[in-house]
Amino acid sequence: MCCSCGNNHTAETESHVDEKHAEAPIEEKHGEDEIILEPDAADRFGVKCTVVALQPFAGSYRVTGVLTSNPGDDAIISASTSGILTWTADITPGAEIKAGQNVAKIQAKNSTGDDPNRQARAAVSSAKRELDRLRPLLDEGIATNSEYNAALANYEAAVASMSVASSSGSVKSPAGGVITEVMANTGQFVETGTALARITQNKTLVLRADIPESETGLLNNFSDVRIRVTGSDEWLSLSDAGMKRLDSWDMPMKAGYKPAYFSFKNNGRLSSGSNVEVELVNRTRKECIVVPLSAIVEQQGGFYAYVKTGDHSYQKRLVRTGERTGDMVEVISGITTGDNVVTEGAQAVRMAEASGAVPEGHSHNH
Repeated sequence: MCCSCGNNHTAETESHVDEKHAEAPIEEKHGEDEIILEPDAADRFGVKCTVVALQPFAGSYRVTGVLTSNPGDDAIISASTSGILTWTADITPGAEIKAGQNVAKIQAKNSTGDDPNRQARAAVSSAKRELDRLRPLLDEGIATNSEYNAALANYEAAVASMSVASSSGSVKSPAGGVITEVMANTGQFVETGTALARITQNKTLVLRADIPESETGLLNNFSDVRIRVTGSDEWLSLSDAGMKRLDSWDMPMKAGYKPAYFSFKNNGRLSSGSNVEVELVNRTRKECIVVPLSAIVEQQGGFYAYVKTGDHSYQKRLVRTGERTGDMVEVISGITTGDNVVTEGAQAVRMAEASGAVPEGHSHNH
């Protein structure tokens, strides 16, 4: 009976132990460096993850630049004669005009109020009389050839002067384009040849990019140049716009910077004088670990990313970044292929890390 009783007691004891084990919850173990964020909270805060894989990547370096007009696209409207200028069209910076368009009139007067047309006609008449006087004298051998040739030159110069002056009253644009600068006003006295306005056709622009001395090696290894006007979100590839390098490789440094010049076709939305951000894009490398900039969090001078390690657990990783282009950045260390990296909502994970508390609704009992 003792044996029997002992056996029964042992069985009963084991049965109670099994029941207790069955009723006791199993506690899930979490590492000390794990960050807990419930799936519903992650969804609410827009946390999204991407599995890292090797991909081609072309890094870039950003500098500042400015757009200028191509000198070959510029033209000057000049005064055809001396006199008082009157613009006949709405000539203001930004106005568009056509080639050959009448843009101004000039009332032919010089600084003393005389009419240069009358003076030119008088000069022609005087030169013609002298030429007519010398002609028979030359035939008779009284006048020399040099005297006659001098009189002929004076006559031809007087005729040329009168032909220019006689065009008084009409100023035409030598080219079509956009007025970028007006250099004389209505009512102003101008001399023959005075620059009245500047025109640009704006078809081709020139980018000047200032490269720091320490980064001039980029100019030997770039595959593209991209620009973005300050305040805009749109990047323009200059390779797609017929980019040409204008400067030589040995241009001198200026105050620690090397200016690099590129011409390209304007897409119609850019203008001379605009300040731009410039990206010098390196040649593409085939196998790189690349993540969006939104995946990288800076803390106390270091760069970190969050890797999802479970249904509701994340791990913080110290990373070393490399080159970047646009909104993508290369990761050199800290992340490997196959890691499920938080690419959106990293700040929400950071907040969960900083709180040090398990979000409401989470229990370690499963």
